[in-house]
Amino acid sequence: MKVRIILAAALAAIVAAAAGYYVHNRVYNVVLALRQIEKEQQALTARVDSLVAEIDSVGSSAPVYAGVPLSGAGAGYKGSPSGAPVISMLDRVGLYQKNGTVEIYGADYRPRMAGPVRVRSTEIRMGSPRAQLIWAPDHATAAGATEIRLRYRTTVPGKAVIRVGLVYKDGTTSIFVAGPRGEGTSAPAVSGFPPGYASFLANGGTEIPLVARDPATLSGVLPRELHDKLAASAQHAIRYFFIDITDRAGTIHDIESLGLYAGAAASPREKVLSLAGRVINANLGLGREITLITENGTQSRQNVGTDGRFRFEGIPAGTPVSLRFRYDGMDSYAMLGRWFWLEADRDDIVVDARPRFVNETGKPPPATGATSQGTSSPEDHQNVLAPHTRLVWPGHPTMPLQEYDALTFANNHGYLDRDRFYDNPDGCFRAVHLGSSLSNAQQVPVFQKYNIVMESELGVKLGRCVEVISAGRDNGDIASNYRRLKFYAAKFQPDVVLLENGNSLMMQMQPELLRRYLGVDPEFSMLDGFDYGKDGKLVFREMSPNWPMHAGKPDFSPIGPGIALTSVLMVPFAQMPDVGRAAYKKLADVMSLIRSEFPRIRFILHTGLDQAVCAQNNDCDRQQALPDGRTVRMGGAVLIANLSQFCREQKLDCVNPVIPQENRTAGASVTFKYDSHYSPAGHQWLAASLTDAIIQVMKRRPAEPR
Repeated sequence: MKVRIILAAALAAIVAAAAGYYVHNRVYNVVLALRQIEKEQQALTARVDSLVAEIDSVGSSAPVYAGVPLSGAGAGYKGSPSGAPVISMLDRVGLYQKNGTVEIYGADYRPRMAGPVRVRSTEIRMGSPRAQLIWAPDHATAAGATEIRLRYRTTVPGKAVIRVGLVYKDGTTSIFVAGPRGEGTSAPAVSGFPPGYASFLANGGTEIPLVARDPATLSGVLPRELHDKLAASAQHAIRYFFIDITDRAGTIHDIESLGLYAGAAASPREKVLSLAGRVINANLGLGREITLITENGTQSRQNVGTDGRFRFEGIPAGTPVSLRFRYDGMDSYAMLGRWFWLEADRDDIVVDARPRFVNETGKPPPATGATSQGTSSPEDHQNVLAPHTRLVWPGHPTMPLQEYDALTFANNHGYLDRDRFYDNPDGCFRAVHLGSSLSNAQQVPVFQKYNIVMESELGVKLGRCVEVISAGRDNGDIASNYRRLKFYAAKFQPDVVLLENGNSLMMQMQPELLRRYLGVDPEFSMLDGFDYGKDGKLVFREMSPNWPMHAGKPDFSPIGPGIALTSVLMVPFAQMPDVGRAAYKKLADVMSLIRSEFPRIRFILHTGLDQAVCAQNNDCDRQQALPDGRTVRMGGAVLIANLSQFCREQKLDCVNPVIPQENRTAGASVTFKYDSHYSPAGHQWLAASLTDAIIQVMKRRPAEPR
């Protein structure tokens, strides 16, 4: 009875506050407001009755949302009256550790790190009077949400106009608005916004007020029809989740969280939590396991039932967690993301083992090829793309099968990466990776790239925040990336720089092999590089803008009797033609020059593609017959042996990742079949390999204090 009296008093206060809310904001006319209040009173009365029933019958295992048992589409979320988030765009886990595509216009995005995965807050740094941060989640389970909530780290900026938007599966939009708005005025255009792109993101949609709960928090109640829409759409309710800010350029919006919440009242936080759900789109049998990893590196495993169900108990509250289900040579993660923040019991977790892109009809790539939003805007480091622009790459039109459909986005420096900043206020371990189109990786969205995966994987193993900055260009060998090293990578004061290396990249550093392999005149090359001067020393040479006028046809005739052009570096040194040994010497001289110019940077050379290609073709090590009757060992395995010997002699840190057996089967390869760039499985494999390499190098040679 006491419980009922207390809840009834609370109900009366809520109804009174609701009436004041509607009158004060003049959102609805009086009649509609009273009807709405009457409906809410009825719902709250039902909630009171339900809460009393729960108290009277402790131990019920039915999923509940805000004290009301769920059924139908909403039954997947075990919420509580604790205000737990259902899905968050911004929270204590960085946006790129979730899933989907991220775009930002008119501002820079910066997560401020508080641990290996944990984010203190997210800074949106206004570069123009209006900015938008847009997230298109691959999966967005939002059943049970009743409120949208935006919380700043300190206080809500008083002069900003803030719009938080949801674009639903059916294309309709809801926009929640706060801040001063003068009548007859319109918001400024979003800087760099693509013409004709999703106009509902820029303007339009039904506006719902965001009101202040406290100086740092804005919230808006989801109308019943929106709650029902989210519940009915299950896994794909939300197409876009965005925040649109109009404010003075140079302002920093320091946001702690932005998400959809279930319930609004506070309750004491549990110290340990449970996590349950199911795996879908996988052939399940006995013995399948799923792994849960916490930010401190603790791992636990549970069996997955033949119906896909799993359950974990005793998880520390208020921590980033990651679920991993190994299937077809790669990890599948929860729909909430590779990592997600856990602060309440959940039993709605879904792990989808289906690949992000499936070509069910066997169609080829569209004839359009790549579409980008503008050309490059080169800085000294020769960035390839204009900053904060999108790139759509469905594959080359000549390929027989479309293998991906990637929409990706350039960062504030013009690379396919998250936004990067030269200062390091959070004291993160820093690695920079320089490479070729494999590091550019326009075949996958940024959140799936090797360097973003590495940030959390290496961070957990080191027990600190990690940044892995990615930069590169097509055909980016070590010499052609010199300007990126000097004018970009070095500015980050990195603890380590990773340099991609391999057969084709070494060939194009040697003039004769460049001419024959690509048909490029070495004196008018499309690539930056180094040439030997008259004194035998290396001299930097910039790429020639007129290189097409001097290019010819490639010449793939054998280098010496019986040795193919592309295999000249893949035979033992004792049987290698002179031009092959000259290529290894050129690599040694370039690395000597680089190490002398950047003595405080630790360099790690790595391969990868050659192992992947030879494994896919089952042609890593063979005996090749020569015209004179001799045989020579040839293949990717010989290249790796040569490079291992080379690195020992040059005292270089090198890593040559091994392709796991599980990735040597069709459908699980680390490269796409026709494209030959890294698949999502390949990015995970490369991330794991480079993570282990950095740890091993650091054990041998600890980092110098800076």
